[in-house]
Amino acid sequence: MPKQDRKKKSPRGKRAPHLGALPPLNPNAAGIDVGNAEHYVAVPTGRDLEPVQKFGSFTADLHRMAQSLKACGIQTVVMQAT
Repeated sequence: MPKQDRKKKSPRGKRAPHLGALPPLNPNAAGIDVGNAEHYVAVPTGRDLEPVQKFGSFTADLHRMAQSLKACGIQTVVMQAT
């Protein structure tokens, strides 16, 4: 069979069904990337004019971060240390 007549198949022979966007499990959650000198915080879109912000790691910075999260209605956070 000539090459141009062959149909390309996916590696397993079938394509996975498209699942679409997954619904949020907790709409009041934020993500925090914890670093040595800086922490990056991401809140859901629409909760703040800047949904991703950078905070320092000193006590005053952490208090500002907590105030910001409370103002955005955040009740739960997930943290990752880098």
